[in-house]
Amino acid sequence: MNIQMLIQETYNKPNSNNQDYPSVLLSILKEKHLWPSIKIKKFKNDKNLCLLHNSYKRDDITEYRELYDECRSIILDFSKSIGNNVVINYAHSIPQRLSIENYINHNYNSNDESYIAMDGTLITTYYHNGIWFFGSSCCPDINSSKFSHPSKTHGYMLDEVLYEIYKNKVDINDPNISTTLRNLFTSNLSPLYSYVFVLIHHENRHIIDYKKEFGEDFKFLYHLNTKNRLSLVDEDISIKPLEYLGIKYPYKFAKIEDAINFVSTNENAIIVKRNNQLFKIANSHSLHLEEVHSNNYNIFYNLFYVYMLQKPNYSVIDYINEFYPSQTFATNPLEDIHMIFMMMSEVIYNLYISTTNYYPKYKRFKVNLDVDRTLTPVIRFHLAQLRNQQTTAYSKAIITKEEVYNYLCHMNNIKNIKKLVFHFSTTNIYNIPIEVLEVFKRTLTNISN
Repeated sequence: MNIQMLIQETYNKPNSNNQDYPSVLLSILKEKHLWPSIKIKKFKNDKNLCLLHNSYKRDDITEYRELYDECRSIILDFSKSIGNNVVINYAHSIPQRLSIENYINHNYNSNDESYIAMDGTLITTYYHNGIWFFGSSCCPDINSSKFSHPSKTHGYMLDEVLYEIYKNKVDINDPNISTTLRNLFTSNLSPLYSYVFVLIHHENRHIIDYKKEFGEDFKFLYHLNTKNRLSLVDEDISIKPLEYLGIKYPYKFAKIEDAINFVSTNENAIIVKRNNQLFKIANSHSLHLEEVHSNNYNIFYNLFYVYMLQKPNYSVIDYINEFYPSQTFATNPLEDIHMIFMMMSEVIYNLYISTTNYYPKYKRFKVNLDVDRTLTPVIRFHLAQLRNQQTTAYSKAIITKEEVYNYLCHMNNIKNIKKLVFHFSTTNIYNIPIEVLEVFKRTLTNISN
C-alpha cells in the first residue's frame, strides 16, 4: 500500500451515503486499521481537501511502512484527477531523530550540510485554488492549532510575529488585521513554491528556552525550506531571500565536525541535510526531554503521556520531580492514572472474550454480533482494533488482559484515551466500584481543563 493506491481505492469505493472523499478515505483507514497511526484532518471550507499525517513515534507499522512515511504530512485534493491529487507533501520537511552516537557511528557523511535546529512549531504556507493557506505539519489551519498555551493559537502567535514586521503598515484596531498581515506577508512569496517556517515564540516553548538568547518576549519566524511545487525540488535558500523582511535563518556550520562539537556541549540540536533527507541530531539529555516531555499546557495531559510511554526506568513521579517539583496534587496522580488503565483494561478484556471466539489454528475469529451490537461505538472501535491485533501480533492464542493493557498504552493517543475516560465516567453500566468511578470523574475534569 502506498499513497497512490490509497487514493485510487478512495475513488473506487462504493459510496451509497454520498460522503465526501475525505470521509470515504477515513473509513478506509479505519477498515484497514491504519487509523489512528495515520490520521486525517478535513479543511473547513473545502470538502475535497484533507491533510494526512502520521503519529511520528510508532515502531509497530512495519506492514505499511512506505505509506506511513509518505503520510508524515501530505495534503490531498479530491477534486483533481487521479495522479494530480497531492497538493503538498512535507514528508522530507520533518527530520528523523538520531542521537549523536547513532549519527557518528552509522550515518556520518563529511559532505553533510548542518544547521542549528530551531525548536518550535512548523508553519506550512502554500497557494492553492486561489487561496494562501497557513497550516502546520498536523493541522490544516494554523488558526485551529494550539498546544503549549491554553487559549492562544499558533495562528495568533504567527500574527504577532507578522505585526512586528508590518506594524507601520497596519492599524492595530483593524478587525481584519490577521488577513491584512498575512496578505502583506504572502505578497513577498511565490504561488509556485511551498514554504516551511518554524515559529519561535515565548509562549510556545518546546524544549529549548530562548530567553537567554532573545530576551523575555521573543517572537520570530525562521525560514527552513522552499520547494518548487512543479518539480518538487528544494530551492536554494542560502541567499536568505526573506531576510529583508525580518525573517530569520538558522545558523549554518562551516563543516559537519563543527556541528558535532556544538551539539555535544549544547542543549540545542542540529539539523543535518543530505539530499532529500533531514536528520535531527541531539545529545542524550535533549533526546530525553523530547521523548518524555510533551509540553502541553495541561499537566495531566503530560502525565498521561509519560504513563503511556511505559518506560521501565522513568515513571510519572520521576516526571513530576523533574518538571513540576513544587506542584501539589489532591491525590496521587500515578495511582489514579494506573487505576484508570487497569480498570479500562479489565472491562475491555471482559467484553472482548465475551464477544470474540478465536481459532488459532486458522488465525480467524468469530464475533458474537448479538452482543457486539449492543455496545457503544467507542468500545466497539477498540474491540475491532484488538481483533486486528489478534490475527497479526497475537495469533497463537486469544488476547490476554495484559495485552489489552499494552494495547491501550502503546497503540492509542491521548485523545482516544480521553474518550474512554469520558465514556467510563458517564456510563455506569460496568459495575465499577464507586470509589474507582470517582477517580474516573476526577481525572476527566483534570485532563479536560
